Amino acid sequence: MFNRQDVGRLKRYLGGIFRKKPDVLRPLLGQIDMRVNHQGATSLGSVTISRYLHSDNTKPVIITWSGLTDIKILKKLRITGLEKILDITNYSVENNNIFSLLLTNVNNNKIIYSEEIGYVNKNGRILSLKEMHGLICKEEHEITYCHDPVTDVILTK
Repeated sequence: MFNRQDVGRLKRYLGGIFRKKPDVLRPLLGQIDMRVNHQGATSLGSVTISRYLHSDNTKPVIITWSGLTDIKILKKLRITGLEKILDITNYSVENNNIFSLLLTNVNNNKIIYSEEIGYVNKNGRILSLKEMHGLICKEEHEITYCHDPVTDVILTK
């Protein structure tokens, strides 16, 4: 559990990382302040998450976007009854800037679905969620580069 001193240290650390990106830093620090200053705040432990996932008596399926870290956290939480975790990502298989959208079953690392989505001139083999969404959706959205759950859900849809 973080104490006030740890939160201050975290904020200074994030300030150093995002010092040239105040549009990312401000909402991030705002979310931290809101969470720390919320009366009666509790952390999201495995019991809380499990209760939420199983609240409607169905078998939950969790879908992540390039969620290697998310998947590690979910596995460490050892949430019971979580039978399926799927990961959506994209990849330039031959490193030729032609990207494919992949849906993978994390439990057995099998690719469930793969489809070529197009060419992007960039360095690297993986697109960000915003870049990938730009290839698929032609609508203009007011979205920043801040990694927040609302933006992720909008772009994943």
